Amino acid sequence: MRTAAVAKYLLHCAALSELDHAFQVAGIRYAVFKGAHIREWIYRDPTLRDPADVDVLIAAEDNDSAISALMDAGFEPQPDSATVSHELIMLRRGIEIDLHWHIVRPGRLRTDITADLLSRRQRMANIWTLAPSDAALIMLLHPAFTKYVSSPSMRLVRVHDFLLVVRDQPIDWNAVATQLERCGTRGAGWAVLKWFQLLHPLAHEVPGEFEQRLRPGVLRRAYIHWWLERDLPTRLHAWPLIVQFGFTLALHDTPQDAVRALVGIFKARRSGRNHRFMAVANTDG
Repeated sequence: MRTAAVAKYLLHCAALSELDHAFQVAGIRYAVFKGAHIREWIYRDPTLRDPADVDVLIAAEDNDSAISALMDAGFEPQPDSATVSHELIMLRRGIEIDLHWHIVRPGRLRTDITADLLSRRQRMANIWTLAPSDAALIMLLHPAFTKYVSSPSMRLVRVHDFLLVVRDQPIDWNAVATQLERCGTRGAGWAVLKWFQLLHPLAHEVPGEFEQRLRPGVLRRAYIHWWLERDLPTRLHAWPLIVQFGFTLALHDTPQDAVRALVGIFKARRSGRNHRFMAVANTDG
Protein backbone atom coordinates (compact mmCIF):
# COMPACT_ATOMS: atom_id res chain seq x y z
CA MET A 1 0.00 0.00 0.00
CA ARG A 2 2.89 2.35 0.80
CA THR A 3 4.41 1.81 -2.64
CA ALA A 4 1.05 2.37 -4.30
CA ALA A 5 0.55 5.62 -2.36
CA VAL A 6 3.96 6.93 -3.46
CA ALA A 7 3.29 5.92 -7.06
CA LYS A 8 -0.07 7.69 -7.05
CA TYR A 9 1.48 10.80 -5.55
CA LEU A 10 4.13 10.89 -8.28
CA LEU A 11 1.46 10.49 -10.96
CA HIS A 12 -0.52 13.37 -9.41
CA CYS A 13 2.60 15.54 -9.34
CA ALA A 14 3.32 14.80 -12.99
CA ALA A 15 -0.27 15.62 -13.97
CA LEU A 16 -0.20 18.86 -11.98
CA SER A 17 3.08 19.85 -13.60
CA GLU A 18 1.47 19.39 -17.01
CA LEU A 19 -1.61 21.31 -15.91
CA ASP A 20 0.48 24.14 -14.50
CA HIS A 21 2.41 24.52 -17.75
CA ALA A 22 -0.68 24.23 -19.97
CA PHE A 23 -2.67 26.73 -17.93
CA GLN A 24 0.21 29.21 -17.81
CA VAL A 25 0.57 29.03 -21.60
CA ALA A 26 -3.18 29.56 -21.97
CA GLY A 27 -3.23 32.41 -19.43
CA ILE A 28 -5.58 30.56 -17.08
CA ARG A 29 -5.45 31.39 -13.37
CA TYR A 30 -6.00 28.34 -11.20
CA ALA A 31 -5.58 27.12 -7.64
CA VAL A 32 -5.31 23.54 -6.41
CA PHE A 33 -7.41 23.05 -3.28
CA LYS A 34 -8.67 20.41 -0.84
CA GLY A 35 -6.61 17.22 -0.50
CA ALA A 36 -3.98 17.77 -3.20
CA HIS A 37 -3.14 21.14 -1.63
CA ILE A 38 -3.47 20.06 1.99
CA ARG A 39 -0.96 17.22 1.62
CA GLU A 40 1.72 19.68 0.47
CA TRP A 41 0.76 22.30 3.04
CA ILE A 42 0.49 20.49 6.36
CA TYR A 43 1.97 17.00 5.92
CA ARG A 44 5.73 16.50 6.30
CA ASP A 45 5.41 13.52 3.98
CA PRO A 46 2.73 14.42 1.40
CA THR A 47 2.49 10.83 0.18
CA LEU A 48 0.73 9.97 3.47
CA ARG A 49 -2.32 12.06 2.49
CA ASP A 50 -4.12 10.37 -0.38
CA PRO A 51 -6.76 12.61 -1.98
CA ALA A 52 -9.49 10.85 -3.91
CA ASP A 53 -8.88 13.24 -6.81
CA VAL A 54 -7.15 16.50 -7.64
CA ASP A 55 -9.44 19.53 -7.22
CA VAL A 56 -8.62 22.61 -9.26
CA LEU A 57 -10.42 25.95 -9.07
CA ILE A 58 -10.65 28.25 -12.09
CA ALA A 59 -12.76 31.25 -13.08
CA ALA A 60 -16.01 30.42 -14.89
CA GLU A 61 -14.95 32.41 -17.94
CA ASP A 62 -11.92 30.13 -18.31
CA ASN A 63 -13.69 26.78 -18.22
CA ASP A 64 -13.76 26.28 -22.01
CA SER A 65 -10.05 27.06 -22.32
CA ALA A 66 -9.19 24.88 -19.31
CA ILE A 67 -11.16 21.92 -20.63
CA SER A 68 -9.53 22.26 -24.05
CA ALA A 69 -6.05 22.45 -22.50
CA LEU A 70 -6.62 19.30 -20.47
CA MET A 71 -8.13 17.45 -23.43
CA ASP A 72 -5.02 18.35 -25.46
CA ALA A 73 -3.01 16.74 -22.64
CA GLY A 74 -4.99 13.52 -23.00
CA PHE A 75 -7.63 13.99 -20.30
CA GLU A 76 -11.18 12.96 -21.17
CA PRO A 77 -14.25 14.80 -19.81
CA GLN A 78 -16.63 12.81 -17.62
CA PRO A 79 -19.66 15.11 -17.30
CA ASP A 80 -22.30 14.41 -14.67
CA SER A 81 -25.66 16.14 -15.07
CA ALA A 82 -25.97 16.44 -11.27
CA THR A 83 -22.80 18.54 -10.93
CA VAL A 84 -22.04 19.98 -14.37
CA SER A 85 -23.38 23.36 -13.22
CA HIS A 86 -20.17 23.93 -11.28
CA GLU A 87 -17.59 21.21 -11.95
CA LEU A 88 -16.34 18.69 -14.50
CA ILE A 89 -14.24 15.57 -13.98
CA MET A 90 -11.29 15.15 -16.36
CA LEU A 91 -9.84 11.63 -16.43
CA ARG A 92 -6.61 10.16 -17.82
CA ARG A 93 -5.35 6.67 -17.01
CA GLY A 94 -6.86 6.65 -13.53
CA ILE A 95 -5.81 10.22 -12.66
CA GLU A 96 -8.87 12.34 -11.95
CA ILE A 97 -8.79 16.12 -12.07
CA ASP A 98 -11.98 17.70 -10.77
CA LEU A 99 -12.23 21.09 -12.46
CA HIS A 100 -14.34 23.59 -10.46
CA TRP A 101 -15.51 27.02 -11.55
CA HIS A 102 -17.68 27.44 -8.44
CA ILE A 103 -16.83 26.13 -4.96
CA VAL A 104 -20.32 24.67 -4.57
CA ARG A 105 -23.49 24.63 -6.66
CA PRO A 106 -24.50 28.12 -7.87
CA GLY A 107 -27.07 29.61 -5.51
CA ARG A 108 -25.66 28.01 -2.37
CA LEU A 109 -23.56 31.10 -1.62
CA ARG A 110 -24.83 34.66 -1.31
CA THR A 111 -21.89 35.83 -3.42
CA ASP A 112 -19.44 34.06 -5.73
CA ILE A 113 -16.04 34.04 -4.01
CA THR A 114 -14.06 32.35 -6.79
CA ALA A 115 -12.36 35.57 -7.93
CA ASP A 116 -11.44 36.45 -4.33
CA LEU A 117 -9.90 33.03 -3.74
CA LEU A 118 -7.89 33.17 -6.97
CA SER A 119 -6.68 36.69 -6.20
CA ARG A 120 -5.00 35.43 -3.00
CA ARG A 121 -3.53 32.21 -4.39
CA GLN A 122 0.02 31.27 -3.46
CA ARG A 123 2.79 29.28 -5.10
CA MET A 124 3.64 26.02 -3.31
CA ALA A 125 5.41 22.86 -4.49
CA ASN A 126 5.54 24.30 -8.04
CA ILE A 127 1.78 24.71 -8.29
CA TRP A 128 -0.71 27.44 -7.41
CA THR A 129 -2.76 26.78 -4.27
CA LEU A 130 -5.22 28.60 -2.04
CA ALA A 131 -3.94 30.91 0.68
CA PRO A 132 -3.95 29.25 4.15
CA SER A 133 -7.00 31.09 5.53
CA ASP A 134 -8.93 30.36 2.35
CA ALA A 135 -8.05 26.69 2.64
CA ALA A 136 -9.41 26.72 6.22
CA LEU A 137 -12.56 28.38 4.90
CA ILE A 138 -13.06 25.55 2.39
CA MET A 139 -12.58 22.98 5.16
CA LEU A 140 -15.58 24.44 6.99
CA LEU A 141 -17.74 25.41 4.01
CA HIS A 142 -17.40 22.80 1.28
CA PRO A 143 -18.29 19.63 3.25
CA ALA A 144 -21.38 21.25 4.75
CA PHE A 145 -23.15 21.03 1.39
CA THR A 146 -21.24 18.38 -0.54
CA LYS A 147 -20.80 15.85 2.30
CA TYR A 148 -23.79 16.86 4.49
CA VAL A 149 -21.29 17.60 7.30
CA SER A 150 -21.04 14.08 8.73
CA SER A 151 -22.36 11.63 6.13
CA PRO A 152 -20.40 8.48 5.13
CA SER A 153 -18.88 10.41 2.20
CA MET A 154 -17.17 12.77 4.68
CA ARG A 155 -13.84 10.99 5.10
CA LEU A 156 -12.36 11.14 8.61
CA VAL A 157 -9.03 12.26 7.17
CA ARG A 158 -10.70 15.66 6.66
CA VAL A 159 -11.12 15.88 10.43
CA HIS A 160 -7.44 15.05 10.87
CA ASP A 161 -6.56 17.76 8.33
CA PHE A 162 -8.50 20.37 10.26
CA LEU A 163 -6.97 19.36 13.58
CA LEU A 164 -3.47 19.73 12.12
CA VAL A 165 -4.39 23.19 10.84
CA VAL A 166 -5.75 24.26 14.22
CA ARG A 167 -2.65 22.94 16.00
CA ASP A 168 0.08 24.05 13.62
CA GLN A 169 -1.03 26.83 11.27
CA PRO A 170 -1.41 30.61 11.88
CA ILE A 171 -4.88 31.05 10.40
CA ASP A 172 -6.62 34.41 10.21
CA TRP A 173 -9.85 33.14 11.73
CA ASN A 174 -11.38 36.60 11.57
CA ALA A 175 -10.98 36.56 7.78
CA VAL A 176 -12.55 33.08 7.62
CA ALA A 177 -15.56 34.28 9.62
CA THR A 178 -15.92 37.36 7.41
CA GLN A 179 -16.00 35.20 4.29
CA LEU A 180 -18.62 32.89 5.78
CA GLU A 181 -20.73 35.91 6.68
CA ARG A 182 -20.41 37.28 3.12
CA CYS A 183 -21.56 33.94 1.74
CA GLY A 184 -24.55 33.67 4.08
CA THR A 185 -23.16 30.41 5.44
CA ARG A 186 -22.06 31.08 9.01
CA GLY A 187 -24.39 28.27 10.05
CA ALA A 188 -22.70 25.87 7.64
CA GLY A 189 -19.27 26.70 9.04
CA TRP A 190 -20.57 26.35 12.59
CA ALA A 191 -22.12 22.94 11.86
CA VAL A 192 -18.88 21.51 10.44
CA LEU A 193 -16.85 23.01 13.30
CA LYS A 194 -19.31 21.59 15.83
CA TRP A 195 -19.00 18.12 14.30
CA PHE A 196 -15.20 18.37 14.47
CA GLN A 197 -15.53 19.37 18.13
CA LEU A 198 -17.80 16.42 18.86
CA LEU A 199 -15.07 14.12 17.52
CA HIS A 200 -11.93 15.64 19.07
CA PRO A 201 -11.20 18.22 21.80
CA LEU A 202 -8.41 19.85 19.76
CA ALA A 203 -11.07 21.40 17.52
CA HIS A 204 -12.15 23.50 20.52
CA GLU A 205 -8.86 25.40 20.29
CA VAL A 206 -10.14 27.70 17.56
CA PRO A 207 -10.57 31.20 19.01
CA GLY A 208 -13.73 31.58 21.07
CA GLU A 209 -14.71 34.77 19.25
CA PHE A 210 -14.53 32.89 15.94
CA GLU A 211 -17.02 30.27 17.08
CA GLN A 212 -19.19 33.02 18.55
CA ARG A 213 -19.35 34.83 15.21
CA LEU A 214 -20.49 31.65 13.44
CA ARG A 215 -23.02 30.54 16.05
CA PRO A 216 -26.62 30.48 14.74
CA GLY A 217 -29.64 31.55 16.79
CA VAL A 218 -30.93 29.34 19.58
CA LEU A 219 -33.57 27.43 17.62
CA ARG A 220 -31.49 26.81 14.51
CA ARG A 221 -28.47 25.90 16.63
CA ALA A 222 -30.53 23.33 18.53
CA TYR A 223 -31.94 21.91 15.29
CA ILE A 224 -28.50 21.50 13.66
CA HIS A 225 -27.09 19.99 16.86
CA TRP A 226 -30.02 17.55 16.98
CA TRP A 227 -29.14 16.30 13.49
CA LEU A 228 -25.47 15.89 14.37
CA GLU A 229 -25.93 14.24 17.77
CA ARG A 230 -28.25 11.63 16.23
CA ASP A 231 -25.99 11.16 13.20
CA LEU A 232 -28.97 11.72 10.90
CA PRO A 233 -26.85 12.61 7.82
CA THR A 234 -25.50 9.04 8.02
CA ARG A 235 -28.72 7.31 9.00
CA LEU A 236 -30.61 9.08 6.19
CA HIS A 237 -27.82 8.89 3.64
CA ALA A 238 -29.85 6.60 1.38
CA TRP A 239 -32.45 9.38 1.06
CA PRO A 240 -30.37 12.43 0.07
CA LEU A 241 -33.36 14.64 -0.68
CA ILE A 242 -34.46 14.37 2.95
CA VAL A 243 -30.99 15.45 4.09
CA GLN A 244 -30.77 18.26 1.54
CA PHE A 245 -34.14 19.76 2.39
CA GLY A 246 -34.31 18.80 6.04
CA PHE A 247 -30.74 19.64 7.00
CA THR A 248 -28.62 21.59 4.53
CA LEU A 249 -31.20 24.34 3.99
CA ALA A 250 -30.95 25.05 7.72
CA LEU A 251 -27.23 25.72 7.27
CA HIS A 252 -28.00 28.96 5.42
CA ASP A 253 -28.14 32.12 7.49
CA THR A 254 -31.49 33.60 6.41
CA PRO A 255 -34.71 32.33 4.81
CA GLN A 256 -33.75 34.31 1.70
CA ASP A 257 -30.45 32.44 1.53
CA ALA A 258 -32.27 29.11 1.84
CA VAL A 259 -34.77 30.03 -0.88
CA ARG A 260 -31.95 31.10 -3.20
CA ALA A 261 -30.21 27.76 -2.60
CA LEU A 262 -33.46 25.89 -3.26
CA VAL A 263 -33.95 27.72 -6.55
CA GLY A 264 -30.35 26.90 -7.49
CA ILE A 265 -30.91 23.19 -6.80
CA PHE A 266 -34.07 23.05 -8.92
CA LYS A 267 -32.48 25.07 -11.72
CA ALA A 268 -29.40 22.85 -11.83
CA ARG A 269 -31.44 19.66 -11.82
CA ARG A 270 -33.70 20.96 -14.58
CA SER A 271 -30.91 22.16 -16.84
CA GLY A 272 -28.18 19.62 -16.04
CA ARG A 273 -29.04 17.12 -18.77
CA ASN A 274 -29.05 19.86 -21.39
CA HIS A 275 -25.91 21.63 -20.22
CA ARG A 276 -23.49 22.25 -23.07
CA PHE A 277 -20.72 20.37 -21.25
CA MET A 278 -22.78 17.18 -21.30
CA ALA A 279 -21.81 16.85 -24.99
CA VAL A 280 -18.15 17.71 -24.55
CA ALA A 281 -17.14 14.09 -23.99
CA ASN A 282 -18.27 13.30 -27.53
CA THR A 283 -16.06 15.95 -29.12
CA ASP A 284 -12.57 15.42 -30.39
CA GLY A 285 -11.23 18.40 -28.38
